[in-house]
Amino acid sequence: MPSVKILFACIPSDGHFNPKTQLVHLQNKGYDIRWYTGQANENRLKQMKIPYLPFKKTKEINAANLETLYPERKKLKGNRSSPSSIIFS
Repeated sequence: MPSVKILFACIPSDGHFNPKTQLVHLQNKGYDIRWYTGQANENRLKQMKIPYLPFKKTKEINAANLETLYPERKKLKGNRSSPSSIIFS
């Protein structure tokens, strides 16, 4: 079987990262898996023996810095954790 290459890319948030880790078993089937994400997930990827490709120009967005990076979120009403309420620039 020819090597199939898969690149996972996500912000370093558990809700974006954790569900995709269920697909790591594909590596045992010969798939070449790489992961493009923030530094917060680097150690977890090393434990899974998945090559980590760090963000270069992308902002590190996580729960700790979300309000600092996007202060306009404070003006939003309702559930601010909803994906539709996150403003990306």
